[in-house]
Amino acid sequence: MPSKEEIQEFLDLFSEQKNAHGIMFYQRKKNLKALLQLEISAKQRNKVLNGLRVEDFYKGPKEDGVLTGTKFWEFGKKVRKKEVYIKISLGLEGKAVRCLSFHEAERPIKYPYKD
Repeated sequence: MPSKEEIQEFLDLFSEQKNAHGIMFYQRKKNLKALLQLEISAKQRNKVLNGLRVEDFYKGPKEDGVLTGTKFWEFGKKVRKKEVYIKISLGLEGKAVRCLSFHEAERPIKYPYKD
């Protein structure tokens, strides 16, 4: 499991790269449906991602089976009183970061660094 410092370093890199190159959201049906169910806009989804903290960490990093050489990290966040599962990756250097999952959690999320 990564340390709090390593998680913060990832979140800082994610934010920097997102600001520089944008973000690519996977247009999976459950990700799109989540915005409707949560009654939030794409802009509000971005605010949730911008607000991720070390305490929201769930699991990772894990090798990305789709984009070789990259890793994804898993987080959870309360949005409109619902727990949302978030899976993000830095993607490739100099390219947009990726959000693979953003939907209501299918099982309880355990946060190793939440007090």
